[in-house]
Amino acid sequence: MLSAKPLGSYIGKGIEEVIKKAIDKFSCKDKDVEYFLKNKAFEFEKRDKSRTYLIFDAAKYVSGDVTILAYFTLSLKSLEFKDTLSKSKIKEIDGFSKEVKGVAIALIGQFGKDESETGGVSGKDLLEICMEEIYQVQLLLVADMSWLNVSV
Repeated sequence: MLSAKPLGSYIGKGIEEVIKKAIDKFSCKDKDVEYFLKNKAFEFEKRDKSRTYLIFDAAKYVSGDVTILAYFTLSLKSLEFKDTLSKSKIKEIDGFSKEVKGVAIALIGQFGKDESETGGVSGKDLLEICMEEIYQVQLLLVADMSWLNVSV
């Protein structure tokens, strides 16, 4: 069974070095994706620019085998509409109004798997885990907005 763990959950917990060693072993066909994980992910996490999720084999992880099979990075962005986009398309995207100038979106910034871990995780599995995390964020954002005292 695969497990996604946010990189931020390791910062300041005393096992940061174990995770850094696992990250150093990560090898991806896309060298830009590999570079980001090895050189930028911790800094982006600490500065709240994005959230990086590491994918492990859950059973192996529990037994002490901290091998990263894959990872993805998410961030929130604003998608601004160009003036040339039709009002009907804007309403279709927004779901409510044709007058909005943009919408908030989840951006998958990085997405890669370790090429040396054959049979570890498929691209389809990685995308499903990624989409589940996006869905969980959406649930957190819209679950209970009663504290706003605004009728929607």
